Amino acid sequence: MKRTFFYVLLLLFLITNFLNLRKLHLIDWDEGVFALQAQWISTNGSAGKPFNFQTPPLFQFLVALLFKILGVNDWCLPLISIICSVLTLFLLYLFVRSLYNEDIGLFSAMLFMSTEYFLFFSKSGLSDALFLLFFICALYFFHLGLESKKAFYYAICGFFVLISSYTKYSGPILFLILFIIGISERKKVSGSWVIFSILIPLILYLPYFFIFIKVVTFSKIVERHGRLFGINHLKFLYYILRFAPLIFFTSILYRIKKDTDFLVLKILVPFFIVLGFYYHYLRLAYPLIPILSIFSAGFIYKFKRLRYLLIVSVFVFNLIIGLDTLTYHSSIPIKIAEKADSLCNLNNIRYLLPLTPPNILFYMKGDILIPEFNQQLSFIEDFGLLKKTHQINKKSNLFKEEKQILLIYSSIFKDLEQDLEPILQVSKYIDEIEFVDAPIYYKDIFNPLRKERQLYKFYLLETDKINLPELERLWDICLKERFSVVKRY
Repeated sequence: MKRTFFYVLLLLFLITNFLNLRKLHLIDWDEGVFALQAQWISTNGSAGKPFNFQTPPLFQFLVALLFKILGVNDWCLPLISIICSVLTLFLLYLFVRSLYNEDIGLFSAMLFMSTEYFLFFSKSGLSDALFLLFFICALYFFHLGLESKKAFYYAICGFFVLISSYTKYSGPILFLILFIIGISERKKVSGSWVIFSILIPLILYLPYFFIFIKVVTFSKIVERHGRLFGINHLKFLYYILRFAPLIFFTSILYRIKKDTDFLVLKILVPFFIVLGFYYHYLRLAYPLIPILSIFSAGFIYKFKRLRYLLIVSVFVFNLIIGLDTLTYHSSIPIKIAEKADSLCNLNNIRYLLPLTPPNILFYMKGDILIPEFNQQLSFIEDFGLLKKTHQINKKSNLFKEEKQILLIYSSIFKDLEQDLEPILQVSKYIDEIEFVDAPIYYKDIFNPLRKERQLYKFYLLETDKINLPELERLWDICLKERFSVVKRY
């Protein structure tokens, strides 16, 4: 009966999210990056933006496959998250059941399912839901290997360790976690776990690692990621407290005494310690929540007469505090693109300059022009597998020959205000659209944009009113990695 209720919850989750799938648009910067890169992969480089090797490629390739099958639709990204999240809940249940018992397994999955973390990432277009599925699978099959002493399970675990590492850069933490667990259990198991769960996945991961260093270059890796290191454990702790408060408090009240408790602790502690030395991105703490839910479920399970009432109460409470996240969706990114399309058609404009995040750029109609000096593009084109892309360079300022250009400027790029001010002063302001971000980002006290209005302003630039140096400066902005010029169809 309890298992049936759990399955009904999973089915309801699937049905409601499938019904709302077309309302789920790309609202996050990285969602746009993934979508544009997947579009580029699915079209052999004739559309979208090149894969930049700044993130592992597996999620983008999976989205590209869906683009090939279902067409280039934004809902392909949340579709992956929805399916992966259902599978993760089921795998979490199986994993915890193998550690403890049926009830604690069901409780863990239900508690995790109700958190605001899950409510957000289970329908986002980010790679986190896919990564979490692989993460839980790796842990589950490693535990089966420990219990059965069969190399087969270690090999399956190794497969999921590998694809976890090809999905997110936090994936390699699994190598450390499994090493700690394996060493602590070394008297009970054979050495095959080292070969299949660690060494083989590590060897198969190294080719991408070396390509990453070659393409991005070591100096740029240090420049980008070096400034992101620090001691941020308390900030990650805040995220857990803010978005899974009851799970956190009940988990720390749980008394650790069994061998399985220490096994869970060997997952939780290394992940949290390593994570805390990197920048406090909210999404990075996501894998901690289902692990904490195990201890939370174990604590509630001890209340024999009240356990079911407590589970339902925590479940409902979590849904209430995350209700705004549960019900949030926004069509503003599409409306911004539709407004741009309408203005371009009305004014017969050939070139569009969207100084916007990638999730807005994804919806723009036209060919995205790529700078010739794009290092990632040059590396991939050497293989001769891609179609010729629409490329631009510093010398070929396409704006000089145009009478009018449409510029869309997002207020989040405050560093551009000084460069754009002389140009905007002689341009025609047309309209603006405000974007309201997902509630979870406004609740993040470390988000620098949480108190900022996100305005998208439309300007009509008449080139004969802009002096040549300013026009060249505008063109230089277009050549920066985070922006693009769109040539209308």
